[in-house]
Amino acid sequence: MNMPVTYDRYGRMQYHPDFHARQKLSWTTSEERYLIENYVTLGPEAISFALERTIQTVMTRAYELRKKGVMQKSQHKHTHRRSSFGLNSLTRKLTTSDTEDTACWS
Repeated sequence: MNMPVTYDRYGRMQYHPDFHARQKLSWTTSEERYLIENYVTLGPEAISFALERTIQTVMTRAYELRKKGVMQKSQHKHTHRRSSFGLNSLTRKLTTSDTEDTACWS
């Protein structure tokens, strides 16, 4: 499929059939176990690629598991940076020139 990859306003990849093949399927116990064990260390973006689901779906499932008491809330606030291979970051790099950066510091 030659469908373009799109992102929401937060920089999260929206549904794409090539990357999110398991999106409409029910969650298996092994997928939930993987989510519980790796959510804090890997972050929702990496888990979404591993489980072939959207980032929003992974984050929603983590919320539901925490609400049920199956998954513990992290004691520390972890932030995961968006990966550098996203099209949004590439677009920003291409549109920003070096002359604009040096003009701010002059």
